[in-house]
Amino acid sequence: MAFEKTNWDWTTKLSEARIAPGEKVVLFYNRWQIPFAFVICCLMAVTQFFRYKTTEFKTFIRQIRRSFLVSLVISFPLILLIYFNSDYANLNSDKRGIYTVCAFLLFATIFTITANADYWLKIFKGKVGKAGASIAHIGFGLLLLGAVISTSKKDTISKNSSRFDISSFTDQGTNEENIYLKKGDTLPMGDYLVTYTKRERVIKDGTPYVYFNVDFLDTDKNGKPKKSFTLRPFVQLNPFMGNAAEPDTRHFLHKDIYTFVKFVDPASLVDTTDYSGEKGQLFDQPKNHTLAVGDTIGLDNCIAVLDSIVKIDSTHQYYKPEEYGIAASFNVFDGSMQEKKLTAYFFINKVSGITRQVDAIDENLGVKFTFWKVRPENNKIDVYTAVKLSKKSDFIVMEASIFPGINILWIGCLVMVIGTFLAVRERKRKNRITETDSQ
Repeated sequence: MAFEKTNWDWTTKLSEARIAPGEKVVLFYNRWQIPFAFVICCLMAVTQFFRYKTTEFKTFIRQIRRSFLVSLVISFPLILLIYFNSDYANLNSDKRGIYTVCAFLLFATIFTITANADYWLKIFKGKVGKAGASIAHIGFGLLLLGAVISTSKKDTISKNSSRFDISSFTDQGTNEENIYLKKGDTLPMGDYLVTYTKRERVIKDGTPYVYFNVDFLDTDKNGKPKKSFTLRPFVQLNPFMGNAAEPDTRHFLHKDIYTFVKFVDPASLVDTTDYSGEKGQLFDQPKNHTLAVGDTIGLDNCIAVLDSIVKIDSTHQYYKPEEYGIAASFNVFDGSMQEKKLTAYFFINKVSGITRQVDAIDENLGVKFTFWKVRPENNKIDVYTAVKLSKKSDFIVMEASIFPGINILWIGCLVMVIGTFLAVRERKRKNRITETDSQ
């Protein structure tokens, strides 16, 4: 079957266009969604002034002129204060572009509010019962106003101030937007000091939840830290669908502080209540490391450096004539930088090729090294490391952000619901009158 070529070249160009989101996903969608929201707001501001086939342009302009000018007067100083302030010069080009379109959207939301309020006062003479649509539009304008302010001015305060590099052990967060909190440590974060105090496991309706209590501290009049409030972000455990992290939020009149656990050691989510007496002897999931002499391993409570790899001779206590044996020696440094020497052994039978290992274990540190593979092609070895559950550091990687003006959004939601209810009620009232008249 032959297909004739059409003149629809635009379809080919569209199919070949690369318009999928890149790495800056939020920026990509903002560039599309904010102009769309701007158009919607403008339409919601003016459509109630239209009359089917009878709208005169001069009358229409005269009706919306007052609300338009009031919107300009209100939004202009707000835009200068929120977006084009002294910090604007320090922003990158992407952020400046978003702030510019957000400024237009902020004006459009205020125009929606003032125009519908003007319509309510002029046409309905301030009567609430008949102004459901106008009130719902005002609520929607408030909703978008709160959304644009809170999201565009979102301030991520969780800058990592610990000595641990978050990107070195997880790809779930960066040092610029997350903080590493070890249990008991107190670190600065924004205007607060924060302390991760404890982890709690709770069963609700048969589903386990793990809560992480984080205290936010400010200072009293004497400059001493005092607890201001506690947030409890949590992880819902689900072995079938995967674990789901859930946020916790502190609400203020003018802002919300939002916290979210980005990463937690999976071993800390394990329920050890059934073998709590054995917990001191249990190790976590081993991790493999491919090492050359001089390489370093960072564990929860120590640092290990591979010092040497040597073949053992017949004088060694683990030597057997039918085996080849290799010893891997580690210099291990604890939190006080006290050095210990640990040696793990690897043996292979000369005839059968069967291997065995002798682990290096330090009971005080609670660490174990298992030397299990030799890579002669590049002079490296593979070593499993594990830490006792009782010795593991309890920590979380948390994101914390401030959303200013978020309560404007919630007020808008409430007003929009009220307006919708009034509009439905008024429509039902008119329908009843129509049915009565027709009878």
